[in-house]
Amino acid sequence: MNATTNTRRTARWRAASAALFALLLPMLAGCGERREQPLSAVDVELVRADAYADSIVRLAGTRAVALTDEDVIVLGYLERLRLGLGSPFRLTDLALQDPRLTPASRRRAGAALLSVTAAARGYVLDPLALSTVSHGSLEERMRAARLHLDIVEQAVATAADPRGGELTVRAAYALAAAEGTVPAHSPPLVARAAALAADRRMARDDARALLDEAALTHRHPLALLREWRAARRFSVESPAGAWRSESREAASGAAAIPLAGAIATVPARAAVEGSAPAPAPLLSRRAARRLMELADRHEPPPVAPIAVSLERYSRAIQQALGPTETGRANGRRFVESARDEEHFAAAYTRIRASHPAAPLAEAALESAVAMRTYAQEAVWHPGFPAPSTADLKRCYGLKAVDFDADVPMAWRPYYRRMLGSALAEMEAILPGMDVRGLSIQFGRTGKERSALAIHDPYGRRIHVPPATGPGTLMHEIAHDLDWQVARRRYRGQGAYGTDVALRTSGTDEFAAAVRSLPTAPVAGRSAGRSGGWDYETRPAETFARLLDGYVTATLAARGRSNGYLSSYQDEVLAGHGTAVPPDARGRVLNVFRPLMMEASPLPIPLQSEFEGLWGPRPALGPLGMVAEVAAAGGQRPIAERVDEWRSLADLEAFPDAARARIARVQQTRDELLAEREAMICANPFLSLGADGERDVRAMVDRAARSRMRGIMSQELRSLGIDADAGAAAAAWLPRENPSTGALFSAGDESSPTPKCGLLAS
Repeated sequence: MNATTNTRRTARWRAASAALFALLLPMLAGCGERREQPLSAVDVELVRADAYADSIVRLAGTRAVALTDEDVIVLGYLERLRLGLGSPFRLTDLALQDPRLTPASRRRAGAALLSVTAAARGYVLDPLALSTVSHGSLEERMRAARLHLDIVEQAVATAADPRGGELTVRAAYALAAAEGTVPAHSPPLVARAAALAADRRMARDDARALLDEAALTHRHPLALLREWRAARRFSVESPAGAWRSESREAASGAAAIPLAGAIATVPARAAVEGSAPAPAPLLSRRAARRLMELADRHEPPPVAPIAVSLERYSRAIQQALGPTETGRANGRRFVESARDEEHFAAAYTRIRASHPAAPLAEAALESAVAMRTYAQEAVWHPGFPAPSTADLKRCYGLKAVDFDADVPMAWRPYYRRMLGSALAEMEAILPGMDVRGLSIQFGRTGKERSALAIHDPYGRRIHVPPATGPGTLMHEIAHDLDWQVARRRYRGQGAYGTDVALRTSGTDEFAAAVRSLPTAPVAGRSAGRSGGWDYETRPAETFARLLDGYVTATLAARGRSNGYLSSYQDEVLAGHGTAVPPDARGRVLNVFRPLMMEASPLPIPLQSEFEGLWGPRPALGPLGMVAEVAAAGGQRPIAERVDEWRSLADLEAFPDAARARIARVQQTRDELLAEREAMICANPFLSLGADGERDVRAMVDRAARSRMRGIMSQELRSLGIDADAGAAAAAWLPRENPSTGALFSAGDESSPTPKCGLLAS
């Protein structure tokens, strides 16, 4: 690590320590006027812990050999917090119970992590992860990435609340992608950065609230922290779906309109502005090597959100580290070794320093966001207790809980505890669930490249690979419930009841529902054991995704999450599974309900909850409207070409197919707004108020204009014309052709005036 990096690292930590000292001074003040008072013992402990963190960061860069093993372990926790690998309070809880640390070191590590969180120094975002949001050379893309990251950070920091800022960023980049300002793949990538920026702000606020309550109640904050985690009081650990509301969506959408304008200026600004240095890790390469050795001795099990994210990027990482076989081997070694948080922090530090490649940074970003599903996970270290196999058999009637011979003995208690936790959560949501006679096998599936886990209907056994199976348990158990339907309803004629129902001529409610599944294919279109449909759209898969989505959404509505059951967070951060969230229009209710009641009957109180999540809705929510309009118009047919362009405003030369795409955008916009207008006119209490409804219309109008201009840009590029889509729209607007119809009529670029007085006011 060079001297400049060391200086930058230590200067940042010294400045942050001073900021923390200033933060803690007023915390003993009462509810009235805040006044400076002498620091309490707890405050002094926090400041000293922060100074200790500063000292080991400096040692890592200058004399890593002087660090003790405990120092290196604490540095590993701090680096995990810097990368955003999981909730800071889960990390702190892990440090407080780490058997490798002495009691004094645990407390000091916990205090250091808490102080870093309260000073908002975690979740440091790497601009390299956003370098594919722009075009050009690596240097040009890095300058643009820094600007995009600034836009994200500023939007979240200045929003009324962090989750609202996160939604604003999502909406703004959806508008920008619709218009062609950023590549189509950008919105999900930027959404991950916005998620971590929001988590940083929420964690900071949580930490300060914890310190305030500790001071008021004369409790130690680290003891209080564990109580808050058990009670799920930390907002940063709440599931993503628990904080959405129409009013928040409308406000976020309104703020997204000017933000989309700022995004459009990035290319011009990047051409003249310099790039900032990459964020420096807290670990030096020598310290990272020692942390890797300590992690090897600790022998933690793989963490699925990290392992699956790395596997998704494995090929891109190897290609980026090539073209030599040595480079590709380094990439493979990184993916295979960095499968838990501690190994990841160590391995990423070493490889990122020598290979600043975008796929590495993107994999780190995706891993950090995927770890959000583990926010409420209880602490476990090798050697901690767990339910026995006999306990799981007795409680749930399982036939077997087995492990392949190559699954280390030290890991097995963790997976037994994981299974018990997942089944307990499922029982609370699906009290009619019956898994008696089911076998669970932790080990290889033989299909690692094509499946994260497998339900074997012929042996009635779920195969759960340790690195990829967690996060899929709900999906696989849904298959088992479907298997039971086949035995109970169809006398075992096939593997799964939903598949059998599609092949039968029955007219009962269950078979009719299967035939009405939103992705149910036509049976017999292809050969195969599944009965003539492809794997992705077969009824059994559709049902498992729906049940996965139902359980995840229900847990979120109760403020809970379980990353063992599902990796799904919301419609943008969909995880590595295949969950289907509740239909935004509620059209799936009458299809899904009979399947659900057959597979796992719900008592009457839970039926009401089910219908509340999946029942019909009179209109899409604000951001759902924006997403639908922004996606309208389809893609430009590849074969369509125009050989001659007579003038910019020559509507006759504008292809009919392109005009049809634009007309579809207009139609989608008008239908959605009419749908919402009808809902508000019929049910005024559902209105967001005049200002809120104006915000909704403005954001939908902007989405339509962005999408129209994006279509224009595609056409202009295909014709070899270097013109701004906005200028093209302005040129076309005044030109009407009565015989063929203008591209836009006088008022078509904006939505029709609402008829309902409540909306028009």
